[in-house]
Amino acid sequence: MNTSLTIDQATERLESYLKERRMRMTRERLAVVEAVWSLKRVFKASDVVGKLGQGDFMVGRSTVYDTLSLLDRCGLVETLPLGSEETLYARRSKGYLLLICSSCGKVRQERDTALFEHIEGRKFEAFTPVRSATIVWGNCSVCSRKARKQRSGSSRKKQ
Repeated sequence: MNTSLTIDQATERLESYLKERRMRMTRERLAVVEAVWSLKRVFKASDVVGKLGQGDFMVGRSTVYDTLSLLDRCGLVETLPLGSEETLYARRSKGYLLLICSSCGKVRQERDTALFEHIEGRKFEAFTPVRSATIVWGNCSVCSRKARKQRSGSSRKKQ
């Protein structure tokens, strides 16, 4: 089951969303969508600005932020509630967990369709789920190794 949208599907969804609201599909909005789809699944607005700055078509920072907000409202990206310095975004797709390192803040997506099939199959009393996201906090392998080295180094000093 492929749950990720192609760039063409994302563009069509945005065009439909904009048309329903009598808004225009601008070159700038299209450029932001293309930049988002060329980046990793989890990204910052500054990553989009940097990607757009590599081309010969300039898009302002405020336009990037406005367009990311628009993409969130139309269901193409997810604004991640992580409380980090700079807001993180992810392309919205079913079947992914967000794994966040509590030490360094690194964020990665991991595919887990079984968990999401379980959640989508659940019935809740007086509640109809529309979408879900699962965030798992822990330590990445780099931070775990550093912590083990620090523990082993401090235990040697005590001896």
